[in-house]
Amino acid sequence: MPILREQILSGEVAVGAYRYFKVYEPKERKICASAFSEQVLHHALMNICHVYFERAQIFDGYASRKDKGTYAALSRARMFSNGNTWF
Repeated sequence: MPILREQILSGEVAVGAYRYFKVYEPKERKICASAFSEQVLHHALMNICHVYFERAQIFDGYASRKDKGTYAALSRARMFSNGNTWF
């Protein structure tokens, strides 16, 4: 039985095994990446829980949402800024 499956069934999933590294484009940044098994677990949970999370979200939240994102947020902000001096 795969390790992640065993951990899920036992209720003792190992988390926190991060990899730290630096990237230098366009500037130096320290990256903290979760282990592959944690990424798999996160995607599996989101496949199940996403529908419930969407119901609780406000309309104007754009991060990590289907059919939302940077361009949708900019479009919405542009709409609010038309005719509103202090937006």
